Amino acid sequence: MKINRILLLSFCFISISSFAQKANIALNLKKGKEYKQHSVYAMKINQNMGGQQVDMDINLDNKMSFLVTDIQNNVFSMDVKYESMTMEMKMPQMDMTYSSENGEDADMMSQVLASMKGKAFNIKMDKTGHIKEVSNMDNVFSAVDGFDQIPAEQKDQIKDQLKKSFGEESLTNSMESLFAIFPTKKVAPGDTWNVTSEVETMMELSLNGTYKYEKATGEDYIISGNTKIKSGSEPTNVNGMQMTYDMSGTMLSDIKVNKKSGWISEANLTQELSGTASAGGMQIPMSTKSTIKITD
Repeated sequence: MKINRILLLSFCFISISSFAQKANIALNLKKGKEYKQHSVYAMKINQNMGGQQVDMDINLDNKMSFLVTDIQNNVFSMDVKYESMTMEMKMPQMDMTYSSENGEDADMMSQVLASMKGKAFNIKMDKTGHIKEVSNMDNVFSAVDGFDQIPAEQKDQIKDQLKKSFGEESLTNSMESLFAIFPTKKVAPGDTWNVTSEVETMMELSLNGTYKYEKATGEDYIISGNTKIKSGSEPTNVNGMQMTYDMSGTMLSDIKVNKKSGWISEANLTQELSGTASAGGMQIPMSTKSTIKITD
């Protein structure tokens, strides 16, 4: 009988311990607090156009701040600012590098990036990491209008180019690929859950991800992810040309989530896609590989 009681107590202790390990992994930001994000993005594009290999490298290095101004019904309103921006493009016979940190004697595009620093815009994000609203981004891109030496038509072209890297669509996609990974209920180490989403970069993509709560450390929850990616069938306008993509691939994620705030303290994402792009009756074999490193 004594042994039975010991076994029963042991079973209860194990059950209580297992329950205690369950975690509510979600955003828990504080009003008035500012959060930081440093993202380093590298993308390689390989494509064969009419038998000619055309490769491209795109690199972005951005620092941002997020000030929580209000919280309503588990939706966080934030003032967001770019603190620094660097973009680099390498193409056949052409290399370009622009940075907001290049100083007063920098090239024109770097000066434009510098003028965009510190211009606040607003986002609303729910506790599961989904972007509900982006507003006032014109406040960022209107900085281009202050350059009298740039013709009006060229200003519009510059704004369009910048929006591809720093605009609402780009921001929403990058934020949701990073933050929209939280489970809808408490989880224990070893538990998995699914997250589906639609994003639009240079093409429409459907993402179906499986995430796993690996373990907890002193300050963070450790999460891994394996996401299947498939392009949509609708054509996309690329520089005035209708492009249709047939691409598929995967994204692997290793993420550290701060226990107290739910903010991403560190993340490493690797995405690979391959397939074809079609335009004007021509099929272009294409592959992309992207890596993203995030720190707070």
